[in-house]
Amino acid sequence: MRLRIRPRFCRIVIAVMVVAFGVSYVASRQSLVAAERELAEVNARRQTLLDEVEALSAELEFARTDEYVIRVARDELGMLMPGEVRYVRAE
Repeated sequence: MRLRIRPRFCRIVIAVMVVAFGVSYVASRQSLVAAERELAEVNARRQTLLDEVEALSAELEFARTDEYVIRVARDELGMLMPGEVRYVRAE
């Protein structure tokens, strides 16, 4: 006895497969969009951190100069260079 496939059965199988592939595509697409959004956020955070590293590197380079040492000595420690006279205004 030979098995006979009816056209209606083929249409149902094809329809089920199309729906399954469609659902799979939509789920994959949503996952891809979420990953792209997360990638954009991570890249923005990375750029922020790179800018911060650059600013801190510039600050560190300045801290290694004589100008920085003189500024700290004058402003924070109240020291004077040899031969300088401190003037204090009374208000």
